[in-house]
Amino acid sequence: MARYVPKITNVDPFYNGPAPGSTTETVVGITQKALRLKILADRFTRGFQQAEVSGPPNAYENSGLPLFATEKANREARLREAKANRVQIDTAQSQYTFEPANQRKPTDPLADTISIVDIDYKDSQKNTRGYSYLTLPFVPRELSYEASSKFIGIATMGRNNPYYQFTGSEDTLQFDIDWFAQTDNRQDVINSCRWVEALTKSNGYIENPHRVKLVWGQDDLLWSDYIWVVVAAPYTLSEFVKGQRNVTTREVERLGLMPQQAIQKITLKRTTDHNLMTSEILGKLSNIVDYGK
Repeated sequence: MARYVPKITNVDPFYNGPAPGSTTETVVGITQKALRLKILADRFTRGFQQAEVSGPPNAYENSGLPLFATEKANREARLREAKANRVQIDTAQSQYTFEPANQRKPTDPLADTISIVDIDYKDSQKNTRGYSYLTLPFVPRELSYEASSKFIGIATMGRNNPYYQFTGSEDTLQFDIDWFAQTDNRQDVINSCRWVEALTKSNGYIENPHRVKLVWGQDDLLWSDYIWVVVAAPYTLSEFVKGQRNVTTREVERLGLMPQQAIQKITLKRTTDHNLMTSEILGKLSNIVDYGK
């Protein structure tokens, strides 16, 4: 690195001493190099080095930042301790028993998750559909439910308004699934999208499209009485991964540009084996209030 040494003369009003000699320049150069080395050392000891960004799906948090990771862990530990102390105080005051949700141990493998269950799945060696059910990685942000009924107007001579003939209705449920890679090879995203897509189609001339149930959490109250057919399942793939570095061997592994994430919009239509009664439409959750009384 070049150094700029100002020219010092006797006419300089700010300095009237002698010009620096070779010994002074040598000392200044050594001092500057020592300062640069100290800056580089501080960068590494304080955790400012570049983080490793190529690795498995769970390798992007706290990688390459040991000091920051330690500080984050200590901060989270202090927050947990403060929260635990607060819970003890609240419990003593209100006689509540506190049970964090992440400490519950449900026995049902579908508990506390959203799952699409293939109710026509047959467990046999000839079955090629892969899964009997598929669990969503996240709870959908919103559900769009549409109950559409069709009426035909029957015009009658002299009537200002016609009679209406009810011809039928259908129930439609739509929501988005956010698939995110959970495996190192990233192939689970496209496999999940194609499994839902396969539910919209028949198995050649062998099987009709399968019916499904939507299991909504451990209690399964919201859609427990509903059986659906999947009529559409388009998806958008994104975040393609070319390769990753093996955390053990440090060798680069090719992943074939598999998508890291996909958004799939699924459309379900309710199907029944009989014409539903009003009590079945209201369902088990109904709490009817007679306002006429």
